[in-house]
Amino acid sequence: MTQTIVDPQGQERTLTARAPAWTEYLRSGDGLVPCPSGSSECLVLSINGNNKGEKTANNLLLDPARKIPTLNFLGFSNSSASNFTDVELTIDVPSGFDATALVLPKATSTLPGLTQYRYSITLLDGTTMTGVAKPGDTITQTKDSPMRTVKLYPNMLASGAYTDRAESCTTLVSDNADCAGKSKMYLQGSLAAKYDDGTPVKGGDMIKTLFTITIPSVRMKDPQPGELVTFTQTVSNTQQVVLEEQLVAAAGTWGQQGSDKQPGLKNAGLLSTMVSVGGNPTTPYIYELIFYYVLPCGTVYNNDPLTWPNSHGGVTGDPEVTTFQADDGRQVVKIDYTGTGYKYYTQTGATNAVYLNNEPDAISGTYPWQICMVSPTTKIDTKADPATPPADTTYVQGADKDVYLVGQGTWTINAAKETRTTELSQGNAADMFESHTTSNDLSAMNSLDAYNDDPTLMRFAVSVSNNESQPLQHIREFVAIPKSTGDSTFALNLTGPVTFDNLNGSGTSLPSYTVRYSTQPVAFTTALGSEPSTDGYVEAADVKEWSAIQSLVIDMDTLPAATVMGRFILNCSDETLYQDAQKSVALETGLYAQKTDGSAMQPLVITKSDKGVATISVTGLLAVS
Repeated sequence: MTQTIVDPQGQERTLTARAPAWTEYLRSGDGLVPCPSGSSECLVLSINGNNKGEKTANNLLLDPARKIPTLNFLGFSNSSASNFTDVELTIDVPSGFDATALVLPKATSTLPGLTQYRYSITLLDGTTMTGVAKPGDTITQTKDSPMRTVKLYPNMLASGAYTDRAESCTTLVSDNADCAGKSKMYLQGSLAAKYDDGTPVKGGDMIKTLFTITIPSVRMKDPQPGELVTFTQTVSNTQQVVLEEQLVAAAGTWGQQGSDKQPGLKNAGLLSTMVSVGGNPTTPYIYELIFYYVLPCGTVYNNDPLTWPNSHGGVTGDPEVTTFQADDGRQVVKIDYTGTGYKYYTQTGATNAVYLNNEPDAISGTYPWQICMVSPTTKIDTKADPATPPADTTYVQGADKDVYLVGQGTWTINAAKETRTTELSQGNAADMFESHTTSNDLSAMNSLDAYNDDPTLMRFAVSVSNNESQPLQHIREFVAIPKSTGDSTFALNLTGPVTFDNLNGSGTSLPSYTVRYSTQPVAFTTALGSEPSTDGYVEAADVKEWSAIQSLVIDMDTLPAATVMGRFILNCSDETLYQDAQKSVALETGLYAQKTDGSAMQPLVITKSDKGVATISVTGLLAVS
């Protein structure tokens, strides 16, 4: 301390004195009643259970294998003007809890002056544990007997002191690892198999924990007679015992596209599952579920292995991944964990991603996608995943129970403003039309009705798109029926007339067309203003032998602007399939048309060596003669 004085001679002098540092704690005026009106509201206790959530709070899982979860979270605060050195905190641990440890609040600036806790803990067998612990310490049982009464005596509860609020950090019935490091108390252990009297703990039982603060030196008004009594306050938390089959899970979805949304783009984006952003799950696991990824129109699965396959704890799930076509023509990717024993882990980022290809003849537009789930064992939180089978039950192969909509979104296709002719194929192993597909040399693998389980059947499709601002006139699309040209190729025969499939998004007011057939091959030309001859081409009614047809032509008088003509489908057969393993076939086409002013459009010819050519390859063992 420094002071300036004037001595008797009139001189200013500076006096300096040093003393040890000291601290003075202030008390309220009367020192006895710290809270306004004699209430207890300025000293607050908080207690909560193992988990939190709108519908699923305070559940404890009856599972002997679970060790060291948090049974209760506890906290306290002092908003009075007084500091207290004689606080007693009591936890009455209920029968049914195998409480093994208590974690004390860590040292923090919000608990000034609190440097130690004296404790006295009584175990079920009557043993009393006593000692002194520092903030952040874990007090552990000294014998294999659960804690039943815990008394703590903090050396200081200063004015304004507080712990973090006592609540779980998750809705999951878990070990609350996310809460680590918070400044509050954790009562740890597990749910016992039996109560203290030997009766079994059962699902649906309710178990209550009490938490009390007592301060002998101060007073509060008793709510009934209104007399001053020793300050005391008790709070409680009741938790319900649940069985594993009562736990509830939730999952979310994620879809992503790049900036390029052109038809024909490979790996144009992905669909995946991920952690749910809604709902109140109590378990992070779903047992042996099935996902159905319902792809948007104009896309197909690229058939690569799952990206970021679901895993947890060093174990990666190994589901069966298959595809099929729903009744509306959309492809569905089925990810099936049935029979694997795997528990799908929901608390993760994007997982089980499938990449999609935009089909070459996809039409500009925005199309919906969905991911559905069938979970026969684990219940799903219907707030996050509505338990509603889709309107088209073929999305989930007819499942009508335990079906949930996990999530949905949209997918965009933006076609360039140009005229295009596109080709697609569908071998007997493909459930969708794609640029390059395969056929099995022994059996049909796609189970589509169009194939009637006949492995020799294969299909090609041709479509015409006018994405420009002016209509086209006098359109002719020539198609060469694939024939063998050497040891690595095989021949296809038409089995009947061309059929037409209207593409989703192309509308219903499409121009009329005719298809004519020839027993002669077509001679394509790329010369401006010229096109192959149509001499000898006849309509389907005049075809005598479909296997003799070598080419066809599709005629349209006009194709309006911004119009995509749906797929013209060639139904074919490989009569030598069983000898065609390791061989392939390609489709050649040529589009000829006139512009509005009568000038010729540059012919669009696709040959076997072109990038846009559609092919079918036969898999199997090469036959040796």
